[in-house]
Amino acid sequence: IRTSRSRFWKSEDRQDQTDAYHTLYTVLTTFAKVLAPFMPFLTEEVHQRLVRPVDPQAPASVHWCDFPQPDASLIDPALEATVATSLTIGRLGRTLREQVKTKIRQPLPAITVVSRDAAVRDAAATMQTAIGQELNVKAVRVSADEAAVVSVAVKPNFKELRARCGAKLKDIGAVLATWSHAEVATLEAGEAVTVCGEALRLADVILERKPVAGAVVASEGAVTVVLDTALTPELVAEGHAREAISLLQQARKDAGLAVSDRITVTWKAEEPAIAEALERWSATIADEILAVRFTAGAVAGEPADLNGHHLWYTLAKA
Repeated sequence: IRTSRSRFWKSEDRQDQTDAYHTLYTVLTTFAKVLAPFMPFLTEEVHQRLVRPVDPQAPASVHWCDFPQPDASLIDPALEATVATSLTIGRLGRTLREQVKTKIRQPLPAITVVSRDAAVRDAAATMQTAIGQELNVKAVRVSADEAAVVSVAVKPNFKELRARCGAKLKDIGAVLATWSHAEVATLEAGEAVTVCGEALRLADVILERKPVAGAVVASEGAVTVVLDTALTPELVAEGHAREAISLLQQARKDAGLAVSDRITVTWKAEEPAIAEALERWSATIADEILAVRFTAGAVAGEPADLNGHHLWYTLAKA
C-alpha cells in the first residue's frame, strides 16, 4: 500500500499513476472483504465509499460479497521459508534478550546466526536488515561453525527405526550417543552413515542441540542464535536516548496532543551519563518527538524514571 501510494503521488507519468491507483484500490477492497467478518462496520464503510460509487453492479454490502480466493500462482515457497526462518531467529533473539534482562530499546552489538544448513544462512543474510531492526542489533552475522556454540546429542528415531532395525536399536543408540558434529554434518548434507549394518539418514535420528556453558545462545531445529551483549558507552548512550524518546512520546499522548503537533521540551538530568546521552542524541530525539526545541535547563517538579535515573522535563505545545 505504501509503495503504491508513493508511486501515485510522486510519479509524473499518467499511466504509472493509473496503475498505482488500481493496485491500491484492489488491495484496499480485497482486504475489506477479508476483514469483513472481524471488522464489519469499518469494512462496510470502505465498501460503500470505494466500491459502490464506481461499480453500481457490486453487491449492496461488503457482507454480500464472496470471500476472496487465494491465487496459488502467487505463492512463493522459497520466500515463505525465508520469512519463517527469520521469524524463528527473531523469536530466539527476543528470548535471549529476556534471559539477560536487556530492554529491546537498548541496542546491542550483534547477533550471530549459526547453522550448517545453507538455506538457513542464506535466509539470515537475506533478511538481515529486518532481523537487525526487530532485535535492535547493529550487525547480523552468519556462521556455519556450530561446534563453537552448541553441543549436539543424537538419539535414534524409534518411529522410523523400530520396524527396520528391531533388536539392533539398543546398539544403534549406544553408537549414536558417541557421535559428534562431524557425523551430524554428514547426515545434514544428505548422506548416510552405516551403524550396526544399517544405513542411517537424517530422518532416522533425533538431534538435540544445547548451548555450550557460558554462551548466550538459543537453538531451535537447525537454527542457533548467539547474542552479543557487550555494551560500549556509545551503545549505552543510544539506549538512554531511545528510552527518552519512548518516555516523551508517552508524555505527548498523556497531554492529549495531536500526532502532528509540534512541541518544546526543557529537560534536566543530574546523572552525567544521562545528560551526555541526551545532548549527543538531541537532534534524533527532537525529530522523533516533533520538538522544535529540545534543550537542557532549569526544571522543577517530580522527576521521571529513565533507566533507573532521574529525568526532569517540561513539555508544551509549540
